[in-house]
Amino acid sequence: MKSEVCNLTNLKRLTAYPYPLCEVGIMINHAAPEKEVLLDRLFVCFSFNKEAYENPSGSDLYPTFSILPPGTLLRRTQRLLHDELFFSYTPEVSEKLTPILCKDGKNYQHLFYLPDAAFREDLQRLRNLLQDKVTLGNADRIDVLAMQMIFNGISTALPFSPAAPKQPDTGMKIQEIALQLKRGKPLASLLKQYGYSRRSFYYEWNSTFSVTPKQFLITARLERSQKLLISGKLPAAEIAAKCGFSSLRYFYECFQKHCNCTPGEYRKRFQGEKCRQRR
Repeated sequence: MKSEVCNLTNLKRLTAYPYPLCEVGIMINHAAPEKEVLLDRLFVCFSFNKEAYENPSGSDLYPTFSILPPGTLLRRTQRLLHDELFFSYTPEVSEKLTPILCKDGKNYQHLFYLPDAAFREDLQRLRNLLQDKVTLGNADRIDVLAMQMIFNGISTALPFSPAAPKQPDTGMKIQEIALQLKRGKPLASLLKQYGYSRRSFYYEWNSTFSVTPKQFLITARLERSQKLLISGKLPAAEIAAKCGFSSLRYFYECFQKHCNCTPGEYRKRFQGEKCRQRR
């Protein structure tokens, strides 16, 4: 694999997709220079494979997902080798997209993100598209694939708690279990897979998270349902099933409690915001 940065701004698009990419970068064995950088556009970054290189600090080896809006001041103090995928958007597109990705002022900097098989497949698909990016329609496909990968990152990334143990065999294991729970794996099988008793698991879980695994899972399912509500037209019953809710009624109860509105009201509100932003 080799590094590549592709500028897509001058490629012809076939559709009126509202968020065309400016650049895509796939950086292998990468280490950013030690300096301050003020961003003038939106960047979304996946940093991974840090454990594959010899780094001076084991506490920074975990893979991360970040959304960096315009105006972010990056202060780099360490040159840690890693692989990185980044997407960037022009200032004009960044102005429209930032309120959607960072809704309610959420901070998505340096979240724990565990690249899985789906991420690897999307990364390979992206590489294939970039190899022949000038083919008519490929720019549109890259734009859509980027947005799919970004929303997957938002749906599965987790905050790396400063209170959590830093060693890879403790805090990292709990973070990995949390991601596997988000993906639908039962807790009992994960405890067996990672070698935990229920008592030792809950002790370490409570050192990392302020909610129970059940509360964490409900929140994760609701966050996924929000992404499905705003990114398509699936009916509420299908979204409830996809997100792991036992019934449509239970989905409505949880959603109302969490968001203070029904799924239909949430979708209508978000679509109204998008319409106003396009004017």
